[in-house]
Amino acid sequence: MRNIDHSNARFEIQNKYSIEDFSDLWLAFRLKTPGKAPPKQLSSHGMRMLAWFMILTGAMIEIVYLWLRSIIDLPFFQYAWIFSIAGIILLIRGVPRNPRWVQKAWKNYEKQQYRSLIVRFMEEEFEICSHNQSGKSDCRYSYSFVDRVWEDEKHFYIKGKPNALYILQKSGFIQGSLSDFPEFLTEKTGLPVQWVNGART
Repeated sequence: MRNIDHSNARFEIQNKYSIEDFSDLWLAFRLKTPGKAPPKQLSSHGMRMLAWFMILTGAMIEIVYLWLRSIIDLPFFQYAWIFSIAGIILLIRGVPRNPRWVQKAWKNYEKQQYRSLIVRFMEEEFEICSHNQSGKSDCRYSYSFVDRVWEDEKHFYIKGKPNALYILQKSGFIQGSLSDFPEFLTEKTGLPVQWVNGART
């Protein structure tokens, strides 16, 4: 295996991930198509309001049914309490802070017990170096491996062929200038560094 002179690395990024990084990945790539505006989602406050609406609506329909059942024969109204129960469950459980995929990906990452995860960019290739309790692993790629590149406020995302996806934290640059990195990637890959939702905010 050919050794790489790390002293010649143009950029070096040390990544110390938190669950928020995986959540950003979900929002950028799992929940929508990069290059398009993110879909509107109901906020936690909106979900609580929906839960209360379900509770009150179910209760009101049940009361109306009990009051008018001798006049209006609408037997299915007697099950309106199910609507209220669903609202109570939603209110108690609340809205998960992170989607299930994010939670699962984070647990899998924690199991690896990474001591370090460093990405180095040299002139001819880049290297992803991970070190955990099982040992050290170095993966080296030519820039032709890169299929697309995006960025958002906190990350660069590199998609490799066919479906590899890597998160680079902008806060993790320990060598090289963050502001010079997009131009370097474009020069080496021939690909523009796109803003993940199609426009800078």
